[in-house]
Amino acid sequence: MIRKGPAMPETTTARRSRTRKAAEDAPADEASTEEVRTVNGLKVIADDPVYSHLPTQAGAPPITFRGMRVLTLEDESQTYACVDCEFTGTRGEVQVHRAHEHGAGKPGRRKQEPGIPPEVLAMTVGELMHLGAGIHAWEGLFEQQAAETAGWKERALAAEAELRQFQRFLGKAGYAKVEGE
Repeated sequence: MIRKGPAMPETTTARRSRTRKAAEDAPADEASTEEVRTVNGLKVIADDPVYSHLPTQAGAPPITFRGMRVLTLEDESQTYACVDCEFTGTRGEVQVHRAHEHGAGKPGRRKQEPGIPPEVLAMTVGELMHLGAGIHAWEGLFEQQAAETAGWKERALAAEAELRQFQRFLGKAGYAKVEGE
């Protein structure tokens, strides 16, 4: 038994309704001219995209999986199909099939390839040289700052040790330690 997936967005429901209505209202001679797709002997009455369960920003279109479709059969059951061939099955079976047969990974967001930003590609050679000189100057400032702050931790620890020693001396001399000073 095939489990029904989550409710589709309203636009898909409306499109599915139009698809079913068109299939039901089509004259017999029109239906015979186009190829009828069947899965396990059942006629496909709707072919819809597979929507992700991930939330999207307000106003953004829903995320769809490009490698598979959800097919609604004439008995109102649903099954998933590979877009590159005729393979059908559960969503997991189609994912495994796509990974092994078509070299596709698991559905998801595509990773952006690191590249050169368009602003840099639009620069002239002179602008790039100027930018390079600025970067070199910043590197010098960073190195100078690093050299100046290199011994801060050692100096701070030494100062704290001297402070503790002075506090012990004052305590032995009979001066009480006053909180907040």
